[in-house]
Amino acid sequence: MLGVAAALAWWLWLAAVRSNPPVRWQVTGYDATSGTAVDIRWQVERDPGVAVECVLRARDARGEEVGRVRVVVPVDDAEGIDMSHTLKTSGQAVTGEVLTCVELTR
Repeated sequence: MLGVAAALAWWLWLAAVRSNPPVRWQVTGYDATSGTAVDIRWQVERDPGVAVECVLRARDARGEEVGRVRVVVPVDDAEGIDMSHTLKTSGQAVTGEVLTCVELTR
């Protein structure tokens, strides 16, 4: 019984840690401005004073990747920050997305 309780406690702790990641992001919009660029807008939430790196990607109508870039979200005193970036593409993009955002080493 003690083993079951310990396993349950570990699982609950792991679920709590994973449900509150240190960096959260959400795409707020994108516009294919030309056949060779897409503007991507997103919000990032992280601890104040922490720099973050986000990976942006553009895909064409077939779902093929036509652009990718890493963007650094600078250190700021605010927890949340609105970001935008014009991603150059190798073809006509129909979508812009944020694949991931990670905290840079403190």
